[in-house]
Amino acid sequence: MGSNNKNNQILLFVASLSVLAGSIYLQLQHHDEEALLVDWSYPLPWPILLARLGLAYACRSMADILIPAPLLMLDIGLQPQITMLAHICQKYQIADFLATGPKTIEEIAAYTETANVEVVERLMYAMAANGITKLDPKNSNKQQSSKRFVNTALSATLRRDHPNSVAGWIGHNAEDTLPSLIHLDRLLGPKAVEIPWRLQNPKYKDLWDFYKHNPHRDEQFAKAMRGADSVGGIAMSIDVPFRKYKRVVDVGGSIGHFLHNILAHNVGVEGVLFDRKPVIEQAKILWGKKNSTGGPFADQGHRVEFIEGSFF
Repeated sequence: MGSNNKNNQILLFVASLSVLAGSIYLQLQHHDEEALLVDWSYPLPWPILLARLGLAYACRSMADILIPAPLLMLDIGLQPQITMLAHICQKYQIADFLATGPKTIEEIAAYTETANVEVVERLMYAMAANGITKLDPKNSNKQQSSKRFVNTALSATLRRDHPNSVAGWIGHNAEDTLPSLIHLDRLLGPKAVEIPWRLQNPKYKDLWDFYKHNPHRDEQFAKAMRGADSVGGIAMSIDVPFRKYKRVVDVGGSIGHFLHNILAHNVGVEGVLFDRKPVIEQAKILWGKKNSTGGPFADQGHRVEFIEGSFF
């Protein structure tokens, strides 16, 4: 038993040195903002994708073995804070600001209209500590007060112009999901409730009623779904044999981002988009049905039918 513990400690030490060396190497590399805009919309060949996923799973499993269980659980407890750091980055469009060049704490404070520069400094270093942003590799010879921050591959996905932007997804989880999850413990116990979400939102019947009265959050939810679809929708539309069907019905299809992928990659297929009335109204604009200038999905607008309703 003692020998095994000693071996694990050696493995942990070696792994820590490797991670530290890798981190230093990456930090010293020249920062290229445009290189961060990698488009993951189109699928990798399945053997390569499966190999990458398998390697990632193996690395995570190895990390779980090497790191003591109490530390892993402490890390789990920090996940909400990390979500909120990402939310701050996207809500105040810090990633978009960093895309224009490395920025100092003072510049970020001015951009976000935050008077307390010290708070901005703490938040930016917290983001950097979790890989959301990082210090500019050219900072090594600068004074602490003039150090600048740049995007990482993670924060770049919070840019509005990223081909796979997940800014809406992070905003939806931080503003609509996370506040309700604090009541999840109420599912158990003698005073258990059936739907904890209503404890956080007592004024509304359900999530859809909430979105009906808060259209800006409904729009964010649509962006969240579009962000999730952007990293897998095209792969599904190509690999699933939709072309053998005459019509595809996307139930709860939001504004139709996935349905558009299906139609664009499967000639001869017609589509039906089914969702709530406010969502369909927004979708019609994007599909070029309510304006003469068209929209991002207008190239397939002649092949889609819109139906309003709820599947609940």
